[in-house]
Amino acid sequence: MWIVSRNGNEQKFYIEGFLVASINSFVPEFNCFEIYYPESTNDKKNLKIKITYLSDVNLEERDLELLILSQDYEQVLSSKKGDFLIEEFYENTVHKEICTWKNGRLEGHRKLFYPSSFKKTEQKYVNGLLEGEFKSFYDTKENLLMCRGISKNGELNGIYEKYKENGEASEQIFHNNGTLE
Repeated sequence: MWIVSRNGNEQKFYIEGFLVASINSFVPEFNCFEIYYPESTNDKKNLKIKITYLSDVNLEERDLELLILSQDYEQVLSSKKGDFLIEEFYENTVHKEICTWKNGRLEGHRKLFYPSSFKKTEQKYVNGLLEGEFKSFYDTKENLLMCRGISKNGELNGIYEKYKENGEASEQIFHNNGTLE
């Protein structure tokens, strides 16, 4: 059973006494929706997902409920017009993912992180498709390269390289518009 607490422009959603989400809307400089890990309270918010609206957009109440219950922002945002900045977190408040969505698709840079806070992956999306150079890294503070490649219209294109943890190249594979050569 939902319990909704309203304080000015902020609404807080509780299940069984625990804070599960809050939305701060109608304030132009801070339009966001936050989902928390279970057992969060007003005093100890353990943020899981933060969605910031970068353009005028209205998420309907059923969208918010779906976000809270499923915590699958891709399912909800894939049908929405507007621009969103998504920040997803591990339970230790370290970023898990940072990306932007535009009109229902991934758009721009996407970064994934390990629970240790080290960078895991860097990618770029255009109209929802992986585009340009992408890189994956080992879980080390030195950001040692694990692999890299180039994508065109969502397909591997060019040299895809794998690296050992010591930085030495271990494999090179050539793709032509998604086809292994």
